[in-house]
Amino acid sequence: MASKYSVVATREIKASAGKVHDILVNTGRIEEWNPYVEMDPQIKSEFSDQKIGVGSSYKYTSSKVGNGYLEVTKVEPSVITLRIEFHNKGKVDVGQTRYMISPGSTADSVTVTWEMTGEHKGIQKLLWPIMNGVLTKAFNRGLEKLAALVE
Repeated sequence: MASKYSVVATREIKASAGKVHDILVNTGRIEEWNPYVEMDPQIKSEFSDQKIGVGSSYKYTSSKVGNGYLEVTKVEPSVITLRIEFHNKGKVDVGQTRYMISPGSTADSVTVTWEMTGEHKGIQKLLWPIMNGVLTKAFNRGLEKLAALVE
């Protein structure tokens, strides 16, 4: 039986919502802030011809961080939604990632939340406490890199 999971990381960033949104909606720029590229500099990446907005996608292959695919499925001013697939030994696990942008504590900042949700099955449920910590750390690093890019 499957159970639902959620990973969430949040960071306040000193930048305009538009500046942050423009980077998050652009899969062609994902490697500039994606923490997984830092974890495996040998990652192989493929980008769709369309780099911005609904339908833009990014595919990656890595011996260290795994294989996967993400595609932007919905774009709103404050939420960018992506379908994410993790490919492992002929199986595909599907989840959803959302980047949410909300007002920050000051007029010149925003709060960015990176959330991934989905279902895990079998052994994944047993390993979840470890994986949740690893993913949360990676998401926090990604948001740190995003902040450095736009601040």
